[in-house]
Amino acid sequence: RWSVLLIAAALLGLNHFDEFCNTLTISSAVLAQRLQRLCELQLMQKQSHPADARRTQYRLTTAGQDLMAYLVTLNAWGMRGQAVGARSSLQWRHRVCDRLSLGHMTCSHCEQSLLPQQVFGTCADQASGPLPMGVRQTSPSAAQPRKRRRVSANASQKLLPA
Repeated sequence: RWSVLLIAAALLGLNHFDEFCNTLTISSAVLAQRLQRLCELQLMQKQSHPADARRTQYRLTTAGQDLMAYLVTLNAWGMRGQAVGARSSLQWRHRVCDRLSLGHMTCSHCEQSLLPQQVFGTCADQASGPLPMGVRQTSPSAAQPRKRRRVSANASQKLLPA
């Protein structure tokens, strides 16, 4: 949960350790761990502050900035179940027109809104047409049973987020 909030805060302009800590009311130990992990995943990068080399900035990488669409969409989804007139604590203002913007997706070709009932998935390497939602096309190699590997308790704990 903290990682998503850190990315959202960075998108909104926070970039110093103390800003994240004070705004999100996160412990400094947890914050340090999450920032380190986001840097390892190359979603953020650690930089020296240009005016004060003793201060560190955390900036979103291009990959981190690409998560904005998901955060806007999640925010819009969370607000759908709220009472009429309720406002989200996270609002997105469009710099070009200086208006609040609600998250919705548009087609990159015709710019019409994308609604779930109006889109379908296809496989890039298949010309067979759309697949029903939830149906996966299997390749011949996928049909063969895979050997099971034994995973130790320590190894499985490393895969789980803290």
